[in-house]
Amino acid sequence: MQWLIAAVGSWAAVVAASVAFGGGDGSTKNDGKGSPSPSANVVRAASSASAEQEGLRAFTDVASVLRHPRCLNCHPAGDVPRQTDARLPHFPPVTRGVDDRGAAGMRCTTCHQVENQLNGVPGAPGWSVAPRTMAWEALNDHDLAEQLKDPQRNGGRTLAQIVDHLNHERLVLWAWQPGGHRATPPLTHDQFVKRFEDWIAAGAPSPAPEAKGITP
Repeated sequence: MQWLIAAVGSWAAVVAASVAFGGGDGSTKNDGKGSPSPSANVVRAASSASAEQEGLRAFTDVASVLRHPRCLNCHPAGDVPRQTDARLPHFPPVTRGVDDRGAAGMRCTTCHQVENQLNGVPGAPGWSVAPRTMAWEALNDHDLAEQLKDPQRNGGRTLAQIVDHLNHERLVLWAWQPGGHRATPPLTHDQFVKRFEDWIAAGAPSPAPEAKGITP
């Protein structure tokens, strides 16, 4: 008989503990005041941390494309665009000009037409240098992410509008059809856009400030 009393007592203790920490049915309860239980907060925090980590991984992929010569060459920190996979200063010598489309007498469209030329000169509609506010050279991953999220430094776009820009802007699409013997970015265009969307879905987290950058 004593063993039966002991077993019943142990079972009662388990039920009491279950009710206290989450309910006898295994569900998560609140504290009666509308606040989640400590266990629910732990689960929520873990889920948030997991989403942030996925977002950071997605941004690493995004940054690998933005730092590729096909993109970075026309997002210089100074006045001179770069060219070739080695990112050499543009030859013949040119400068961005007052409207980012070249100086008088040496406009971008003087050589760069609306499509790649048989002589090897690359081309796409609206060929130009990105505005100074959209320069990516020397930015670490943190600063690059912050710039992309800042309408004052991303062309006045929301993140959703950036996705549309990446999907349809001919200058962007050119990076995957650069002509000649030019290398293309490390991701396909579809992969790049998907990872950008993954980053946004995760809350567009910015990497730590010490994350890597590329100097001019």
